[in-house]
Amino acid sequence: MKNIFLLISLFFIISCGSDDAVEPEQEMEGVIIPDDQEEEEEEEPDDENTTDFSIPDIVVVGESFDDNLSLFMMQWDQDYSNSTVTDIEAQINILNPSVLSSSGESFFIKELGNNNPDIFKYDLNNTIPEVYSYDTYFSDNTDDTSVSIRNARTNYLSGYFFDGNSPGFSESIYTYNIATGVSKTALLENIDFGLTKIFNSYVVSLGSEFSNSQETILHIFSPETEQETLLPFNEYSTVVYNNLTNELFLFKGSGFITDYDIFNLDSFEITGSASLQAAILLFGVFPDAYFYQDKMFYGGVEASPAGGNQTPAVYDFSLGEKLVFDPFLMLTAISDAGIPIEAILSMNLDLTTETIVVGFQKDGIYGQNEDSGGVAFLTYGYEIKRIIETGNVQTENVILKD
Repeated sequence: MKNIFLLISLFFIISCGSDDAVEPEQEMEGVIIPDDQEEEEEEEPDDENTTDFSIPDIVVVGESFDDNLSLFMMQWDQDYSNSTVTDIEAQINILNPSVLSSSGESFFIKELGNNNPDIFKYDLNNTIPEVYSYDTYFSDNTDDTSVSIRNARTNYLSGYFFDGNSPGFSESIYTYNIATGVSKTALLENIDFGLTKIFNSYVVSLGSEFSNSQETILHIFSPETEQETLLPFNEYSTVVYNNLTNELFLFKGSGFITDYDIFNLDSFEITGSASLQAAILLFGVFPDAYFYQDKMFYGGVEASPAGGNQTPAVYDFSLGEKLVFDPFLMLTAISDAGIPIEAILSMNLDLTTETIVVGFQKDGIYGQNEDSGGVAFLTYGYEIKRIIETGNVQTENVILKD
């Protein structure tokens, strides 16, 4: 804002000088404007002082405000002048569709409450899904064996299954490559897993020993090479994937954290340790994070101005500083733009265009407002870039396209 104000002030001085017929090269408040340069300076923009109002491309996937068993997808053309709405529930004909996972290329849908669900993959540039039936992605389907798909990413489905015919406590990590149709299984004895995440093509799972629930274990598995390793996890709290270096950052401790070990996924070993210069707060074992240039975005999903757990933030490795964004200032900016906002449903950051992306619900009676959803795009300084309407579609899943 300071740079913009200085630029406006300069134009004001130039304008006043012209109206008052100031002599060429006359000094005005320390600014000398030669007669032959006055017109040229007025026409040339100062790129360094111009706010970038470009915004990312998005896709919204959400329920309608009056039917929590529904699911819709909203897409826009490049300038957001026209939108397309797809009724996912009607299209795939399942009772309670839910977003399993999403990325900048696609998202996956499964039916909640179904122990043997089909999986539907939607490309963000398409409205027709690819369908992977349960019998297709898990051929070992018997009364004693069934798989629970917990995560999906680009070309992989992954989860766990317990084989009732196996002796003792044996649980397996199961991965299915939807591009090749090849499945891989990693059998693990005496370990009960509960969380899994796919980073690129690597399946990372957290569990504990059946005989000692206090002993947590991190399992890292590559379906492509069949490499796997088990790491004691008690000293760690959070796993972050660096998409630029293909490494896992294993953060130590809890609460505000700084120290982490580096696990290289190419060599499958811990290759070093490092510390952040500013302590950050990460939520969950596998928080959403993304690296761009020398910055890391973290947090930013399912947040609320009234005590939400996560807030969008950026850590700058080159400066050793963090920038944490304030949901109250987002809410205020949207309200000041004339939108009667009731709640923030989601928050995210686009590091490329330096844009805060806020999904919100307008103020109204829940379930009776047919025009109550929207997405706001803000600068890092909480200036509104643009606001788009989503009608009756909730904005709890705002996906940034790659």
